[in-house]
Amino acid sequence: MFDRFWKLTAPCDWEIPASPEIADEEFVDDSRMRIDICIRSNDQHNRILGVEVKTSEGSTTEGQLKAYREGLKNSCPNSDVAMVYLTPFNLEGATKLSDEVKAKSLPTVRELAEFLQEIESSRAKHISWLDLADIPWDGNELWKQHQAYVKGDISAKTILEENSGDRTLADFFGEEAVRKFRQALKNLRINVGELGDDINIDLNDFRDDPSFGERLAKALILLIENGDRIRRDRKRGDAFDGRDRFLNSEYRDVHATVFLLADSYAYVWLKGEGDYGVRVLHESTGGEISLLTSCGTDGFHIRGRR
Repeated sequence: MFDRFWKLTAPCDWEIPASPEIADEEFVDDSRMRIDICIRSNDQHNRILGVEVKTSEGSTTEGQLKAYREGLKNSCPNSDVAMVYLTPFNLEGATKLSDEVKAKSLPTVRELAEFLQEIESSRAKHISWLDLADIPWDGNELWKQHQAYVKGDISAKTILEENSGDRTLADFFGEEAVRKFRQALKNLRINVGELGDDINIDLNDFRDDPSFGERLAKALILLIENGDRIRRDRKRGDAFDGRDRFLNSEYRDVHATVFLLADSYAYVWLKGEGDYGVRVLHESTGGEISLLTSCGTDGFHIRGRR
C-alpha cells in the first residue's frame, strides 16, 4: 500500500524509500504550523514529501501549501521538498464527473493552481481521495468500507456539484442578508462590483478612517446574525495562532476588531496559516463558510463565488 501511495504522490524520479520515516501533525518550523503528514526518505537523498489532507472543499485555506513548503524548506534547508495535496477532487477527477469549468472553480483546484505558479510543477501533485480508493490493494474489510465511504460521501458527485464554485454569497446567506451586507460595504466606499464578483479591500485606502475597523465588523455582523443556514447551535474554537503579527502591524486596530468577532460568537472562528480567515459554521457541505480572508496585514479578500 505504501509503495503504491508513494508512486502516486512522489515526483516520478524519486525511488521508493526502503525505510521511510512517517510523522503526522508535524511542526514544520518555529511558526507553529503543522502539516498533516510528513514522509522523509533518507536512503540516498534527503527528501521530504509533505502531504496536506482535506476531506472537504470548505476547509481550503488560501496560501497554505506555499506556507507549508516554505516552512519545510526553512527547517530542512538541505532537503529536497515535494508537496502533495490530498482532497476530495482534483482537476482531472472533477472534470470526469462534471466538466472542466466547474472543476477549475473548486477551491482546492484553485489553491493548487496558484501554488504551481510559485514552484516547479514536478514538486507538487494534486491527488483525490478517489485516486487512493482506486489503488488495487488486497486490504481487509475496513479498507473496503473506506473505499465505499470515499465514493459515497467524501468524493460523491453530489458533493462536487455543491462545491462547484457557481454559487454566490446569497446562496449561502440569503438574498436579504447579503443585500444589507453589500450596502454596508458600499457605505464604506468599498467596490463590491456585481453579485458574485470577488471583493478586495486595501486597508491603505482607509488609513485616515479611525472607524473603519468597527464599521467593517458591523457589516460582517449583518451576515453573522442574519444569514440563512448558519449553525448557531454549535461552538467552534480557533485554528489560528498567528494573531500577534497582525496586532503588531500598522492596522492593528482593524484586525483587533475583526478578531473580536471570533471571541464574541461561539460559531465564528479564525483559521489559517500565515494569513487568517474568518469562518462561520454553516449547513453546507464541509460545515463551514469563509466570510473574509486577510491578504497580509494590509488587506482582505472576500470570494464572490464558492
